[in-house]
Amino acid sequence: MRVAVAHNGSAPAPSAIRLLNVSKSYREGERLHVVLDAINAEVVAGDTVALLGSSGSGKSTLLNLISGIDQPDAGAIELAGTRLTALDERARTLYRRRNLGFVYQFFNLLPTLTVAENIRLPLELNGVAAVASERRSLELLDAVGLAARATSFPERLSGGEQQRVAIARALAHAPALVLADEPTGNLDEETGEQVLGVLQKMLVEHGSTMVLATHSRKVAAIARRVWRTQNGHLIEESGISL
Repeated sequence: MRVAVAHNGSAPAPSAIRLLNVSKSYREGERLHVVLDAINAEVVAGDTVALLGSSGSGKSTLLNLISGIDQPDAGAIELAGTRLTALDERARTLYRRRNLGFVYQFFNLLPTLTVAENIRLPLELNGVAAVASERRSLELLDAVGLAARATSFPERLSGGEQQRVAIARALAHAPALVLADEPTGNLDEETGEQVLGVLQKMLVEHGSTMVLATHSRKVAAIARRVWRTQNGHLIEESGISL
């Protein structure tokens, strides 16, 4: 089934993601488990898409394929015109480092680095000078309301604060595409709503595209389009009822 994510405006927007007959299976003993079955889909630049489904429905698998962390069994994946599936592992790693940002359920902040150093890391990996990366990290901390915690270590922060730092880190290098995997799954409802608000605000400011995986219909409702993962297929939902 082809799922197209529409874009408002007179001129067609460029594609941020194209999935072309993408399939992925895993072997479980003697059984072949088909996670994705010849998926075709497209997301235009600047849009937000939620992947809605239960555990094991293929949400995280699809994110891993889109990021190039994993490779499909068949089909092709293009990001902003680059055919990711045609690149070798090193080239995919470099593409991911330069063009993608990640927000995870469990924050994944490095405990031996301060909050500011965690944000500076993707910048320095991309060759940004120390002075510029430090300035950028402080700007982002101010944007997420944590300017006073720059020299703190992650363990001194609450879960919601750590996730706000993780969002700042994901957007530090102004990635074209942000992939978020259950970004509020480790937070209480009120804190999760606050974190989603920060994420939405920063995505608009940076003009980034986002694909968000979640099992929560309430979280999925922040996206402009919702894809439901079911039996190896993507089904676009016209609206989310809470």
